[in-house]
Amino acid sequence: MGLLEGWEVLSAVLGGLSLLTFMGSLVAVPIMIVRLPEDYLRRADRLIQN
Repeated sequence: MGLLEGWEVLSAVLGGLSLLTFMGSLVAVPIMIVRLPEDYLRRADRLIQN
């Protein structure tokens, strides 16, 4: 009796969704970084003023 006995389909679906999400993030993150304005991290209005 295995721990995942009877849950093979659910495990496969969740594993596939996890892999799809990971692959999607590998594509999406570089695209979002390229689309950022060149001075995004240097803008004075983005600094928190105390």
